[in-house]
Amino acid sequence: MKKSAQDREIEKLKKQVEKLKKEKESLQRDKRNLKGRVSTAQSNNAKYRSVLKKKRNRMLDWTRRLSNE
Repeated sequence: MKKSAQDREIEKLKKQVEKLKKEKESLQRDKRNLKGRVSTAQSNNAKYRSVLKKKRNRMLDWTRRLSNE
């Protein structure tokens, strides 16, 4: 049985739809991964800055003590 031109066009469009659905899912997955990576980087940055601030405050306290002696 031969397929009509319309049937072939329908099959072609179905394949395109499936391909686009897969691409959409892939992009959504990538977006979630990137959001997670950004969140992790922001958290690490905040932690690093907090440690630096504590060290700086300790150094300032130490220098104030030395200057008061």
